[in-house]
Amino acid sequence: MKLRKGIPLVIALVAMFAACSKTPSGIIGKEKMARIIADLSIAEAVVESDYKAFPTDSDKLALKQSIYIKNKVAPEQVDTSLRWYGRNMDILVEVYDRAIEMTEHDLRDAALSAAATPAVQSTSIYATEGDSVDLWTSQPSRIFASNMPTDISTFHLISDRNWQDGDIFTLSARATGTKSPVMLAITAEYQDGTREYATSGLSTSGWHRLKIALNPEKKASMVYGYILYTPSGDEVVALDSISLVRTRVSPAAESIRRNVKSFASDYEHLH
Repeated sequence: MKLRKGIPLVIALVAMFAACSKTPSGIIGKEKMARIIADLSIAEAVVESDYKAFPTDSDKLALKQSIYIKNKVAPEQVDTSLRWYGRNMDILVEVYDRAIEMTEHDLRDAALSAAATPAVQSTSIYATEGDSVDLWTSQPSRIFASNMPTDISTFHLISDRNWQDGDIFTLSARATGTKSPVMLAITAEYQDGTREYATSGLSTSGWHRLKIALNPEKKASMVYGYILYTPSGDEVVALDSISLVRTRVSPAAESIRRNVKSFASDYEHLH
């Protein structure tokens, strides 16, 4: 589903980051930020699954504002906080993983509206065969602007019989009109509970690509991640040609794995 890919959103922070994870004054705390991201991601899925219910920008903006009101935050505070988290990627990744937990809990324990049901049902497992396949099933393009419900597009893939040890996943998108960094992240989770991730954040227009090569000595259970862009003011940024391509292990895998970061075995949970 778009949600579980969808947010289905990235990574728990390791205990080694706990000492430096306190947010500064004026920045929304991690738990509340995760709640806002989860709500915005669900809202995005609802909008995409039922365009007729939100036909205008005003309708989308009203939905976004209702989430801010629910969480008792101002839009400017959310924007400022997202920029701070974007400069502290390790903490953002932690918050995003918590947002995934919240979203999946919401989908499991509280029924979404009937309009959102197709999105919920559409993405749990991908049985896609082939040595090179595009696993991105959401819209291949999107707009980031202040009137959109969320600044994040996410994905969440669960391992199936077509996955192989050492597979390579490439997240790609072409950006137009960017002023701030386009943040990309991919996390791989293995059956032994360990996780690895790769991130990137460039502010240039043009192509943005991020790759992660699975550990060939472990069995992966899932791969998930996101594209994040926080527009400022009346800025409108377009991303197109979004794809998530899985290819088989190649001689390039070793160099790709040099950019992969690992989490420690002990994870801290947000409270």
